[in-house]
Amino acid sequence: MQAGLYEDAIELFQESLTGIGEGDPDTLLKLAQAYFANQDYQKSLQTLDQLIEINPQYNSTDGHLLYARSLEELGRKEKALEEYKVVAETFPGEEARVRYALLLQDQEQFAQAKALLKQVIERSKLAPKFYQKKEKHWINKAKKLLQQMEI
Repeated sequence: MQAGLYEDAIELFQESLTGIGEGDPDTLLKLAQAYFANQDYQKSLQTLDQLIEINPQYNSTDGHLLYARSLEELGRKEKALEEYKVVAETFPGEEARVRYALLLQDQEQFAQAKALLKQVIERSKLAPKFYQKKEKHWINKAKKLLQQMEI
C-alpha cells in the first residue's frame, strides 16, 4: 500500500484472509483501507461491516474513521455525520474532529463546525509539544478553516 500498489495489496490481503487468517480483524481493516485507497468506497464499507460482524468486540478508532469517510465518499452524508460525531469523541488525534467539521461546513451547519474547530485549536494549545508536532497538519487545517469561515 505504501508504494501505491493498491490492487496488489487488496489481492494479498484477500489471500491472507484464507485458512488460518480467516476473519482476522487487523487484516480486514487493512483490506478496507486498501479498498478505500483504491477509491472503492463501497467495498471498503462492506469489508468494515464484515469485520464488525465477524469480530463484534474489535474496536478500532482508525476503522471507525474509515467507516465515516467511506460513507461520506458514497454521498451518505447524514449517516457519515453520525459516525463522525461518535469517532470525534474518541479518536486519539485531531483528524476525526477536523474531518467532522469539514462535513458540517459542507452541510451548512456552520455554528457546529466553528465550535468544533475552536475546540481543536484550544485542545492543541493545552497539549504537550509532541502532540502539537504530531497533529500539526490537522491543527493548521483547523486554524485555516476557522479563519475562512470567519471572513
